Amino acid sequence: MGHKKCHDKFDQILLVSIDESFYSLGETLKKKIYFYLDNNFQLARQDIPLRIRDFSDILERIFGLGARHLETLIMKTL
Repeated sequence: MGHKKCHDKFDQILLVSIDESFYSLGETLKKKIYFYLDNNFQLARQDIPLRIRDFSDILERIFGLGARHLETLIMKTL
């Protein structure tokens, strides 16, 4: 498997892990988080793997210390 294919596959797995972690908060909240990321921070769901540091910083701005819990949940799901 080529480097790009492997990278693309990881990106998709990462996005599914984020989806599942957000979904654990409820479907409505999951949708609101993605809407907020896109509209307030110009971070579309599909761009998260390319801007993972921005994603982490934005989660911290939104959830404060609770962002660590979400990030841990994402890593466990991953």
